[in-house]
Amino acid sequence: SGVPMDFILAGIDYTFATFADRRPRSFAYCAEVIKERCAAEVAKRQPVEAVNWAEYREHCVKPQPSPSPHRTSRTRTSQPTRRERIRDERYAEFYALFPDE
Repeated sequence: SGVPMDFILAGIDYTFATFADRRPRSFAYCAEVIKERCAAEVAKRQPVEAVNWAEYREHCVKPQPSPSPHRTSRTRTSQPTRRERIRDERYAEFYALFPDE
């Protein structure tokens, strides 16, 4: 897997010492911990690309384009307002029992 032997041995010791409360019973448990630690170590050694904060700020502050005036959308009148009650005619007798007004 490309993990150095000394890292594996140190990882086994680390796993049994750190996770003693979980009582690891197999090396399979150690393998997962060793893989995670190895991936973290490899990530630390990889070069990091510097962030150009000036460009980042300019990108974040750019005004968002407004929607096109030619965009088709539904008008507000096509949707019921909160004041309007949509009543199902099948329940007319029920509504008569509990009038709103």
